[in-house]
Amino acid sequence: MQNNFFNDYTGLQKLEWWMGQVVDEKNWAGNENDKIHKRDDVPGWGKRYKVRIFGRDSKRKDTKDDELEMAEVLFPVTAGSGHAGAHQTANIRQGAYVIGFYKDGIDATEPIIMGVLANNSQTRLSGKDPNDGFVPRSGFKGLNGDKPVSTKDLYAEGPSSLPCTESKSCDPNQNSVSNVDQVKDGSVCTFIPKTRACEGPGGEMRGVQSAIKNALALINRIKAETNTFIGAASNLNSKISRVISDATNLISQAIKITVDKIRGYVVNQLNEGISNLFNLLPPNQRSNVNEAIKQSVDTLQCAFNKIIKGLSGLIEKLLKGIVDQYISAPLCAVEQFTAQLLGSVIGNITGGIQSAISGLSSSFGSAVSFAGQALDVLSIVSGIFQFLSCEETPDCSMEDQWSFWNGPSCVLDKVSSDLSSITNGLISSESSTPPCNTSQVPCGPPVITISGYGGSGALANPVISATGSILGIDLISGGSGYISSPNVILTQDCDNGNGAVIQSIIDTRSGIGSVIGFRIIDSGTGYLPSPDGSTGGNGITLSGPCDTLVKTISSGYSSAKKPGTVINVVSGDIVYLPPSTVVEVFDSNGNIVQTLNGLGQLTPITITSSGSFTSPDCVSGVGIGSIGIENPLIGSPGIPVSPGNPGGSYPVVLEIGDVVINNPGVNYDSKDSIVIIPDNGAILIPEYNDAGSLINVKIENPGIGFTEYPNIYIDSEFGINAQIIPQFKINRVGDLSQENDTVPTNQQIVHVVDCVGKIPPKTTFEIVPR
Repeated sequence: MQNNFFNDYTGLQKLEWWMGQVVDEKNWAGNENDKIHKRDDVPGWGKRYKVRIFGRDSKRKDTKDDELEMAEVLFPVTAGSGHAGAHQTANIRQGAYVIGFYKDGIDATEPIIMGVLANNSQTRLSGKDPNDGFVPRSGFKGLNGDKPVSTKDLYAEGPSSLPCTESKSCDPNQNSVSNVDQVKDGSVCTFIPKTRACEGPGGEMRGVQSAIKNALALINRIKAETNTFIGAASNLNSKISRVISDATNLISQAIKITVDKIRGYVVNQLNEGISNLFNLLPPNQRSNVNEAIKQSVDTLQCAFNKIIKGLSGLIEKLLKGIVDQYISAPLCAVEQFTAQLLGSVIGNITGGIQSAISGLSSSFGSAVSFAGQALDVLSIVSGIFQFLSCEETPDCSMEDQWSFWNGPSCVLDKVSSDLSSITNGLISSESSTPPCNTSQVPCGPPVITISGYGGSGALANPVISATGSILGIDLISGGSGYISSPNVILTQDCDNGNGAVIQSIIDTRSGIGSVIGFRIIDSGTGYLPSPDGSTGGNGITLSGPCDTLVKTISSGYSSAKKPGTVINVVSGDIVYLPPSTVVEVFDSNGNIVQTLNGLGQLTPITITSSGSFTSPDCVSGVGIGSIGIENPLIGSPGIPVSPGNPGGSYPVVLEIGDVVINNPGVNYDSKDSIVIIPDNGAILIPEYNDAGSLINVKIENPGIGFTEYPNIYIDSEFGINAQIIPQFKINRVGDLSQENDTVPTNQQIVHVVDCVGKIPPKTTFEIVPR
């Protein structure tokens, strides 16, 4: 290719032109990957399409579509080439007619697409992939199924009519349909911030927790980016300082609210004590002490002003002390941070109270002692704790976290204590504080949280495919007391998956209000079906299964090191190596000073002698997710194992138990059938209304042994937009506590990681009817 394209005569040669049609996307879509991937993970990259060329390729498809050459795309100068990040996306679809020239001239094997021909609005387009080449066809329909399209782009008169041309509207009434779509789009609910009077459980503690967790997640993500070309070119310290500054401001706002509450309490206590002293003085002496009272109050106010003014500096200092030492920020770590912060604040408040009372003593003399506890420093400080414990904010049951992408599905740790209980803990012994793990944690499947609408007790495990889709939710306990379907939220320590949308179904007949099942609206992508050896925390992935982690005594955690990286260490540093690996540390003279035996990315190894070593690769056949092991999540049923060991796993077999019609579509014919690839024996029978919309799907045969979502679509010449989502019935292999159909032998199984624990026997109201 390079000899043909870059030789000295290419610019002088006559261009060899061609025109053709882009074939079905199933034959070329695989050369791209819309996610971050390694360079060699896909057979090609960039925008390339397979084209059947007029005059060269047979109309009868003697040369199959998948055997055609890939055609590259020539972009205009305004689109950029991809250099320095300047590029645009090609917008060519299956069925498009294109024109171009051959890069290799008369050899005619390396076509380049130069432009596309516009579709005529009156051309009748064939549905599906035509048997012959060069037939005008719809870009909406192909071997990979239908492409969803907004109704404003669709012209339909009823079943067996053709969609409008796919370039512009040919319906004079189209504007009204477009307006309806805009109204629907505008009806999507958006978040309205709640008032400070409606804090809900945890109060300001939630704000502190959120700020710290988000700051640590951002900082660790920034560190991970230093392994990339773009990240290496950026200013690491500047980015981290900016994150710390933002977190400092957020925490300062939360703590300032508490300091203001304390100031009000202390001022009231001081005024009460002064009032008692004032009544003890003879009338002729009262006018002489007014100046002393004013000075005392001013001293106290000045002390609080200094405390508030110094909050940002104090918080920033404490944050800088943990950002390099913490990977994860569980609630206990946030409480320890807040206790240290409030300990300094209370100490400064105590000094301010002492100064104010000392000023009164010089004017009132021995009379201060008669005021009793009203002007006793320790009594006032102890009263602060009691005041905060009694002072409550309304619980309005409103969401206090919001994500632009996932809405209110941001879940913080359950706040078991607020700021008052933490300040009370300041007077207890530090030795009673339980240990708190702030290092990396294993990445694994998400944990399901079922919350809201009055009920409690519902528990479930996610069933995840080997490719990271949510296949179903295995109900463990239905709970009780739900007055409406509670929220189903997937939370995880790392950032492996996203996008799943799950609805719960509750029992509305028995009055118990239990969860009886779930509906998968979107299966999401990228979720881990089981721990794979990677680590992280706070919603980020810190290291891969074969990475090496280093925590230095000088600067804390560094970014994960890929195999083959030379790492310098000093005595006291800590490293984490893949399991069963062995590396040697060499000093500057080439002498071996220490041998390190890898114990996994969760077990630390302390460096005893300064030197350097090369990070190892995984040992084949060792550890979860390691090289050379077949996927442990899919296989044939072995010895039946019921759940009951949190962190363990149990086998299930999946069949289609229900079908959700997410979009009924339009224009389908009564003879159009449902295609399932792979079907695993499943047969689905569609039912349409007079407009050709799908109104029901009968499960003729549920099939069995699904390990991934099958591709389900309606084989139709004219119909479009129907979206069918299978809902899998989960059969636990050998679990006598479940209403159990007989599971055939030699069926593909999926192993479910048990994040909940022992599964109790099902009761009648917990069983989802078939």
